[in-house]
Amino acid sequence: MSGALKWIKANGVTTETAYPYTARDGTCKTKTGAYKINSVKSTAGCASLTANIQTQPTSVAVDATNWSLYRTGTFSNCATNLNHGVLAVGYDASGNWIVKNSWGTSWGQQGYITLKTGDTCGVCEELNNAY
Repeated sequence: MSGALKWIKANGVTTETAYPYTARDGTCKTKTGAYKINSVKSTAGCASLTANIQTQPTSVAVDATNWSLYRTGTFSNCATNLNHGVLAVGYDASGNWIVKNSWGTSWGQQGYITLKTGDTCGVCEELNNAY
């Protein structure tokens, strides 16, 4: 994820309206875009994640091996073999992480999963913020 953010810093990105997703192999129309970020900060640890998401969503790596059947509730059935990038967007009153996935709104809680507080699924292992 830090590599992708560094690419955006150097080259920029465009909007989905200007460059829509087609779900097909093809060649890139462009490798640059008008929207850039100024810096990328990589950290780790649950305290860092808590601090980061108080000001902005944070890109995190997780073990999503067992996520496919998730529908609702607080999830904790996972290890810490990081294999998927998602966006931590907050936490609930119990301290459980609220995470946005990229699998569409028909998955989970309209595209979100609630992870048990702590380093569940390795959520606190690899954090990346863009500024």
